[in-house]
Amino acid sequence: MFCQKCGKENPNEAKFCKHCGHDLNVQKAQEQQQEKQQQQFKQPQAPVGLKPKNYLIESILVTVLCCLPLGIVGIVFASKVDNLYRTGDMTGAQEASAKAKKFMTWGLVAGIVVYVLYAIVMLAGLGSAGY
Repeated sequence: MFCQKCGKENPNEAKFCKHCGHDLNVQKAQEQQQEKQQQQFKQPQAPVGLKPKNYLIESILVTVLCCLPLGIVGIVFASKVDNLYRTGDMTGAQEASAKAKKFMTWGLVAGIVVYVLYAIVMLAGLGSAGY
C-alpha cells in the first residue's frame, strides 16, 4: 500500500505510514468507499436475447377505441417492458409483455362485444318502433 501523503510504500497491514506517520486506516476507508461508489455506477450487463414486444401502440388504440380500463392496464404493463429489458431482467420483461398482451386482448374483445350488443339493441329498437 502506498501512502497518499508521501507516496512511500508500506505493508498492507500497516495502520500508519512508517515514513511520515499518515493514518493509513483513513486512506483504506476512502479507497473502499470509492470502490463502492464505482460499483454503484457500473452499467448493467447487456440483456441476453431479443426484446419482447411491448404492445404499447395496441394498448393505446384499445384504450381510445374499445375499453378504457383494460387498455390503461395494458399501457402500464407495456411501458414496463423496455425498462425491464434495459436493466437485464428478461424474465420480468417477458412477464410484463405477456400481461400487456393479455389486457390488450381482453380490452379488444370487450370493446367488440359492447359494440355488437349496442348495434343489436339499436337495430332491435329501430325495428320495433315501426320505422
